[in-house]
Amino acid sequence: MDCLIKSVAYNDNVRVYLVSIKELLDERLSLNKYSENGKELFGKVLSASLLLGGGLKNDQRLSIKIKSDGECGLIVTEVDSLGNVKGYIANPNCLEGKPLDEEKALGNGQLTVTKDLNIKQLYTTSIPLNYPLIQDNFTYYFLKSEQVMTFVLLAKIGGVLIQLLPGYDPKIIDNLKEVIEEYYDIEKYLDKYPPKDILKLMFEDLDILDIVNVKYYCDCSKKKFANGLKTLPKEELEEIIKEDGKAEIVCNYCNKKYHFSKEELEDLIKK
Repeated sequence: MDCLIKSVAYNDNVRVYLVSIKELLDERLSLNKYSENGKELFGKVLSASLLLGGGLKNDQRLSIKIKSDGECGLIVTEVDSLGNVKGYIANPNCLEGKPLDEEKALGNGQLTVTKDLNIKQLYTTSIPLNYPLIQDNFTYYFLKSEQVMTFVLLAKIGGVLIQLLPGYDPKIIDNLKEVIEEYYDIEKYLDKYPPKDILKLMFEDLDILDIVNVKYYCDCSKKKFANGLKTLPKEELEEIIKEDGKAEIVCNYCNKKYHFSKEELEDLIKK
């Protein structure tokens, strides 16, 4: 079962999150046709979303947007405090039929993380995509945005976040670097072992704090899209009615189609 495991190690000096998303990734990939490059990059960003969202609580939300000139184009994901995640990639067929090339699929651009902590202000941090691997860009995000030494290891089907906690013992650094080097290719472990076993292999003194079931969940609705249509200029809605007499909207996150009749569009104009 897909899950996010929250734990600490090294006598509470290090926070460790591990996420496995095999089932939810398969569910999402069934909605579109993906190249191997598209699957790889999209799975890694979904995994990163759940790892970054591991600290959310009380209906808080987090979103990630990667906007680049790479072959994949735009990638957007959202996660909530309950472990629900959704997302889409603009060009899921990127580099179809070609060998895995994360650098070419990712390209140059910006990685933006936005946190909705249920207060008036959203917290947004943007960093340039300075590294060819997406996991290294997320590691850089923590350094720039939170000034916390954090290592992010990502795979198509999951990932690990390792973060030093305030007041950590400097003596653990060398040992921690050895662990990261050994498990840098985390996918081969996610393919072979259950999530708990991976953590136990990585850290002898692991203390598991919580296990959260994670799933792919889209909360779209006709009402939400109607509210979106109402934000369009009156003239634009009138043009849609004149040219098509109706409207169809497809949700980027789940491919569900919503239809609006001429009468429904006219009602939106009146409102």
